[in-house]
Amino acid sequence: MVGHDVAINAAGHVTEGSTFTQLVQTVVDSTIIGLGEGGRLWQFGGAAVLNVPSTHIMAVDLPKVPKLYEAHRTNLDALRRSPWDWSMLCPGPMIASENGKATGNLRLSVDEWPMTRPAYTYVLPRLALAFAFKQKVPELTISYEDAAEVILDNLSKSGRFSRRRVGVALPPGLRKYKDDVPR
Repeated sequence: MVGHDVAINAAGHVTEGSTFTQLVQTVVDSTIIGLGEGGRLWQFGGAAVLNVPSTHIMAVDLPKVPKLYEAHRTNLDALRRSPWDWSMLCPGPMIASENGKATGNLRLSVDEWPMTRPAYTYVLPRLALAFAFKQKVPELTISYEDAAEVILDNLSKSGRFSRRRVGVALPPGLRKYKDDVPR
């Protein structure tokens, strides 16, 4: 990383648990050494560490959301403890694009779901929020190309995503499922 201004970490996978969080901590520690305090890091996370709109509840804290996503919270905490400019991209499942191109017109948000929270979740218990989150996953399923475009378009320091989680969803009305596209 020495001699560079920005690092992008897409290494590891949440299913690797503590190995994944140790890897991210190593990247965080190495970034401060390699890039210095003036550096910038983009880290991949997951939609489960985004807040439910109009609450301070992370999706990972909802009932029925698999606890393996706690690893993303651990990684977020490591970023928050660091002194430098970071952003965490928080998509749902990622898939290969059908044509090798980014979708375009993605919905982006800061720290919370990038799509509208269903009205019924304002009057029903937290289980309804968990159901709503699961129902929204096809909107959060983006391509690798989409993820790359969001990051590359937002590399500059101290931008709107500085020290923030970045939610990303498909344009309104578009939904994808992990098995829709060949890997």
